Amino acid sequence: MDQTTKNSNLLISCEKSSLSDIKLLIEQGANINSKNIYNQSVFHLACRNSNENSFEIIKYLIENNADVKSKANTNQTPLHYVCRYQQNENSLEIIKYLISKGVNINDRNNEDETPLHLACRYQQNENSFEIIKYLIENNADMKAKTKWDDTILHYVCRYQQHEKLLEIIQYLISKGVNINDRNNEDETPLHLACRYQQNENSFEIIKYLIENNADMKAKTKWDDTILHYICRYQQHEKLLEIIQYLLSKGATQTINSKNIHYETPLHYVCQYKQSKNSFEIMKYLISKGADTNISTVKGQTPLHYACRYNLIENIKLLVENGSDINKISTQNETVLHYVCRYQQNENSLEIIKYLISKGVDLNVQTKENYETPLNYACQYQQNEKSLEIIKYLVENGAHINGDNNVDEKPLHLVCRHQKKEKALEIAKFLLDNGANINTKTNFGNVTPLHFACEQNYSDLIIYLIKKGAETNAKAFIKQTPLQISIQKNNPKIIKLLIMNEANIFDLKASEITEEMIEFFPKIYSINEDLNKFDNNQSILQKFINICNRKPKLVVQIALNFLYTGFPDFDHFLQKIHSSIDYTNKLKQVEKEYQFAFYRRVRNEKEKKIDQLKKKRKKEMETEYDEKQFMEEFFKEMGFDSKWIELKKGRRGILKDLQKLYQNESTKDFTIICGEEEKGIKVHKLILIIRSELFKGMFLSVQDSSNQVHDYSGKSFETLNQLIYFLYHDEFNEKEINQEEFEDVKDYYQLNENSIIDFLLKDYNQ
Repeated sequence: MDQTTKNSNLLISCEKSSLSDIKLLIEQGANINSKNIYNQSVFHLACRNSNENSFEIIKYLIENNADVKSKANTNQTPLHYVCRYQQNENSLEIIKYLISKGVNINDRNNEDETPLHLACRYQQNENSFEIIKYLIENNADMKAKTKWDDTILHYVCRYQQHEKLLEIIQYLISKGVNINDRNNEDETPLHLACRYQQNENSFEIIKYLIENNADMKAKTKWDDTILHYICRYQQHEKLLEIIQYLLSKGATQTINSKNIHYETPLHYVCQYKQSKNSFEIMKYLISKGADTNISTVKGQTPLHYACRYNLIENIKLLVENGSDINKISTQNETVLHYVCRYQQNENSLEIIKYLISKGVDLNVQTKENYETPLNYACQYQQNEKSLEIIKYLVENGAHINGDNNVDEKPLHLVCRHQKKEKALEIAKFLLDNGANINTKTNFGNVTPLHFACEQNYSDLIIYLIKKGAETNAKAFIKQTPLQISIQKNNPKIIKLLIMNEANIFDLKASEITEEMIEFFPKIYSINEDLNKFDNNQSILQKFINICNRKPKLVVQIALNFLYTGFPDFDHFLQKIHSSIDYTNKLKQVEKEYQFAFYRRVRNEKEKKIDQLKKKRKKEMETEYDEKQFMEEFFKEMGFDSKWIELKKGRRGILKDLQKLYQNESTKDFTIICGEEEKGIKVHKLILIIRSELFKGMFLSVQDSSNQVHDYSGKSFETLNQLIYFLYHDEFNEKEINQEEFEDVKDYYQLNENSIIDFLLKDYNQ
């Protein structure tokens, strides 16, 4: 075992008070004066761990030349440790032994505490009194002060632990300790006895100090008297008796004494209501002349304090004894402001009713922020009676549209500050009683809807929109409710706002997400004429810019326009097509993105078909009618046209397809040919290939290997696939009449529009 390990083990053995291990390690050469990282020596640890072996260990260490004057990092000596940790019956004997071995009885630690200070502070041992007496009898400095100027009498009066506490105080005073010494807070021992009333003998201690000429008029550096301290720190069960005693001994002269904040003892009773006797104490002080209208430096009367902290009976007591109910603070706050802001308990409503019955002004505005009591209630009353409180204030004359310094109305404050579960019901009440739903602040033009979106309160936002909240109002740096909801990542509200005419083109391109693209058509579908909606084409240009930034979303955008039945769809697509070089843009995008809409159509339709089939079977408990199913499906998808089942020959079908392609037909058609999904695909395919936008998009395609394929010259024979697809149960490719294909070639000009072939081929992969 090396030396470091021996020394470390010796420290551990001292902590465990193992005498046998200590002896063994020292015999093996461990350093008896080893120290740990806190500079505590082996001897320190032996003195700290008071148990049945402690005395023997201490004697053994001293006999083997342990340094009894060693100091730890905090300048604590072993004697400090014994006086601090008085935990066994040998503590007094250990102290005597240490002093006999030359330990300095008046050494100071970093806090300038002597061992006597610590003996007076930690009085937990039955021998504590004897230890204190022994130290004093052996020339411990009774006048020594800590770095906070506390004397040993301050410590005894502050740390009231010992059952013989009164006897200790009597002994110290008999030995000449100054009863009126001040610490650095100008507190006397009497102040501390009145402040720390936790001992059953506290009342007797206070009496003894006063009877031995403790200064009853002494004030701390904060100008607090002993009566202030008693009323502030209400701990003793005989608190009222103590106050009665103090007043009987002359403290009546200080009953209206003000500290540096101009608070009186009555202010403290109203503020700190720990005692169950606070009502009786207030009543007694008032009967002895306590002024109920003295104001603090902030203009707060005892009634202000009571309304902030207290119970209804205490408030009534003050009002009945002359407290001015409409006195305002330096911030122009009435007592009603205080209740509405600070009272968060079951008595709040009762207190408000009482104050209003006594004539309190409901519409006083504060000095700096111009807040009314109703404004405070809307912000701070967040308990189960919040709505009742706000209702009562409004019903009794509180201004429902009263604004503060930034023109925030109560509705603003509810949407901004109230808890989620309360905000909606309070907002409903305010709106039903005349609150302006689109009112704006003068700082930032913020509406209630902006605040509701900021809080992300979905139910409240839905309600405000239903009641007519402006969805495109701009606040601060032209921020709309939609932009706030995007920041909060609330898809439900984003959808709701766009469905209610929130202008998506106010957004930056960076704020557009794929999830939001599907709502672009909603902006236009509410207008019959695009030009009326966008006279100078600025919105269209923004849309084009977004498409240029995110070309992979273009297909999805266009398909979603198709779904909405947008009335001017072709016109809109034509404008976009003329403004964007899709061929170049789409070369940058992988093939899978170009045809994402195909997969989406297929997935959505199949899912919808399954849902409708299940619904049909459940309702009818029989096989569903195919035609009825298709009509229901078509309605579900949002189209107004009728579905027509065609059972014609091949030429008739091709002619109908031609009419649809040339936009000569007045109706939309689908072709049902065995499997309804096939008909749906063809219907959508025909609609898609009508669009010049899609023709332009797919002329050039970049595949996954980054090679570009030109499909513009592909042969037309692949139209066989279309016919075979329609009638795969009846025909095959070999049986098709070539003359009919010549007609098809003429009808569709396939050499120029061979995109049909490519679309169909890719779709069926």
